[in-house]
Amino acid sequence: MSLYNQHKIEPICLEGWAARSGDGSENLFNTSHSGSPNSFYGEKGIPGVDELIDLAGTNFDPKVRREAIEKAEELTHNYVAFAFNYVPVKVYGTRKNVKWAPRADESMCITNEDDK
Repeated sequence: MSLYNQHKIEPICLEGWAARSGDGSENLFNTSHSGSPNSFYGEKGIPGVDELIDLAGTNFDPKVRREAIEKAEELTHNYVAFAFNYVPVKVYGTRKNVKWAPRADESMCITNEDDK
């Protein structure tokens, strides 16, 4: 932190990918829907997954949504585009002189209060 406090390095940030809305279908759309620019599976996607994600994202029946999300996750799991090798565990701690609160989107930036 001494280099940061001396303004010799930029703020330190850690990014996660969480559903800002709290809805699991948001991340499923972002990572697996062929209409998402962030899709791990490209423009062609995985057969049947887009329809399941669309159903989950537009239906208000919790049972229908859950079944659609579970089936879409099963299909994406069986059509692996990458290896899952890191799942962070969120553990937070601060000192009395650090003003900080966790964010719903899992972004975390460490900044110096004097810079504000």
